[in-house]
Amino acid sequence: MKRNIIITLFIVLSVSSCSKVPSYLPESVLNFKLSKKISGEEAKNYLNRLHFESVIDVESQIGFYDKTSSTAIIYISHYDDKDSAKNIFDTMTKKISERISLYSNSGFININGTKVYKTLSRGQTHFVFMLGTTLFWISVDNESANDFLKDYLNHID
Repeated sequence: MKRNIIITLFIVLSVSSCSKVPSYLPESVLNFKLSKKISGEEAKNYLNRLHFESVIDVESQIGFYDKTSSTAIIYISHYDDKDSAKNIFDTMTKKISERISLYSNSGFININGTKVYKTLSRGQTHFVFMLGTTLFWISVDNESANDFLKDYLNHID
């Protein structure tokens, strides 16, 4: 009897730990509160509609954050390996750099040892970076941008 319980517990823990990707969506960042999160197919579909084409086919999460007069969105994509994530990161930042009319003041910065691509567009600051095999895109109002990013990085480190 005791052996069956241990085997069952081992199987449940093994399956649950293998099938889940880490969640990088804390309940709050800076003074923004998580108001909605989506993942799986819903997140993939959202990202593909946002780009008007199929751009993603990996596990993704999106967190929507609100404060009194502003919003922020964190887009997260989990790749199978670091090379795949880096290739997508390089492709994205290159495309952003080439679209001068949509993005401005683009370039790389270093925040606590993390290489971050920062750009401005449509009244927001956008940050693109990767940690291991995970790629992040954060969009937040210009006024809160740098503090939001620093606080977020502190949450996920």
